[in-house]
Amino acid sequence: MEIDKFLSEFRSMICAPAGYGKTHTIISSVILNSSTLPILVLTHTNAGVAAIREKAKTNKIDMHRLVVSTICGYAQMLVDYFVKNNFSLPQQNDASLYYKAIITEACKVSFSAPVQLFLSKSYSHIIVDEFQDCSLEQFKLIETIGKMIPIHILGDYLQSIYGFNNDTIVDMNGTECEIYRRNIQTLETPWRWINASSKELGEELHSIRQRLENELSIDLSKLIYVKYFPYNEGDKYVNNSPYKRAMSHICNYNGKEKIVLITPHDNILGYRNKIIKSYHSLILLEAVDAKDFYTVAHDLDEMTASTALKTIVKIFRQYAKKTVIDRYININGEIKKCRKAEYIQINKKLSEAVEQMTTQYNYLNIIKFIETLERLPDMRIFRCQIIYDAKLALKEAACNKTLIETAMIKIHNTRRRVGRQIRSKSVGTALLTKGLEFDHVVILDAHLFTDKKFFYVALTRGCKSVTIISEKKILKFKD
Repeated sequence: MEIDKFLSEFRSMICAPAGYGKTHTIISSVILNSSTLPILVLTHTNAGVAAIREKAKTNKIDMHRLVVSTICGYAQMLVDYFVKNNFSLPQQNDASLYYKAIITEACKVSFSAPVQLFLSKSYSHIIVDEFQDCSLEQFKLIETIGKMIPIHILGDYLQSIYGFNNDTIVDMNGTECEIYRRNIQTLETPWRWINASSKELGEELHSIRQRLENELSIDLSKLIYVKYFPYNEGDKYVNNSPYKRAMSHICNYNGKEKIVLITPHDNILGYRNKIIKSYHSLILLEAVDAKDFYTVAHDLDEMTASTALKTIVKIFRQYAKKTVIDRYININGEIKKCRKAEYIQINKKLSEAVEQMTTQYNYLNIIKFIETLERLPDMRIFRCQIIYDAKLALKEAACNKTLIETAMIKIHNTRRRVGRQIRSKSVGTALLTKGLEFDHVVILDAHLFTDKKFFYVALTRGCKSVTIISEKKILKFKD
């Protein structure tokens, strides 16, 4: 791999499997960049942004030497800066329509001479990671903002899992990428696993990749370094069954290494919620543009002093342990009168928090009441990111005197550009974990994966261990 050659060409491409050093190549490109201008690095997910920024931090790179953003996040920035009136855009809580419109609008404004001048004076190179997931509209935007700037793309067709609302995905082998393929290089070393002292695991994952590429079946029982755990469906519901013991062992881990459980059900949130509710130490990975964030913010904007208690209780009953809420507050949003000694002090604190919130109605007192609910004995927040972001939005709205929904949009726009932190034990999907690296990955119900690309992405998230839990020992995917 010749990084100098990769950077020196006006258009260039790198194709490589997951874990073979694409992120390292990006960081090396930043280090070797001789220009005083930074490199603009674009990717698709906030997970990818976080991974690149973390790698840059590890390599002690001056963050002024690179700008990292999602493609949609960067398009948002261009529209915010250069389009004076964007009120005709769809509502941001309708993510599919909103970002399609943002990409189109950003493409239009990028054609203008002032924006082209701004771009050429701002960046020395543009690097696009996970290029295989670009829609044709996104590719058009990239080509437009890079009209006067060298563009370098990195990708892997076997990781192309984003659909972008049925938009046509760019073909890395198509005519539109011919100019990039004239300067193509590949990466041959499984650095993710070598660096984790798991070279044999990396090699076995590569052999699985080859079988997937050739449409061959995978016999999980014959794998050596990838752990296979067979189970029967009924084991999920039997206490102390092998399945339950295995899950408990994973969830009781208290170390600092990151573990992710990946499910095959990308569009079924209820399935992941069920896992979260069954195993208390797990945290749900949320999609940045999940509508629930904006729904909660809108509901908080709509409430008044007289409806605040009922609104917040409704939110907690939806995203937290309902039985704990029902122990102290009735369905009409009224504090219950409890005679039990252990509840009297709790009721007193609740009543005081409600009194303060309703008589001195402001965002900060709303936050205090939310935190009072969070501290209730036995309370569990199943979708803690929503409650956490609601408090952030309330603080932001209080400081800037804006609507809570406006603050929530700002928070998520920022997160889309700079990434987010991932907790030590998470439950996600191939889509939500793409671009991220974990110490250990556990693939649940592997036999329910229907697409080899989704399975491959899930398989390659773990650098130290990969465990596959499946009813079937033979996996076969259609192309």
